[in-house]
Amino acid sequence: MENDSVLLASNEASDYFYSVGGGVHLGETSEEAVIREVFEETGVNYEIDRLVFIHENFFYGDGTEKSEKFAIV
Repeated sequence: MENDSVLLASNEASDYFYSVGGGVHLGETSEEAVIREVFEETGVNYEIDRLVFIHENFFYGDGTEKSEKFAIV
């Protein structure tokens, strides 16, 4: 959180918002992954203070294969 705001992303191909980030590397803690991924996406080194929310997206397809089910947690 910064200035009572939470950063979310979207794109033109999808009609939902999602948190910035990506995958966790083998042996990496969740905290390390969050710090690394947010830096990779924003170029800003943030500290983790607390869990703000748990965000899940469930959808079909990735824009190319409509029959697949996906979940982002």
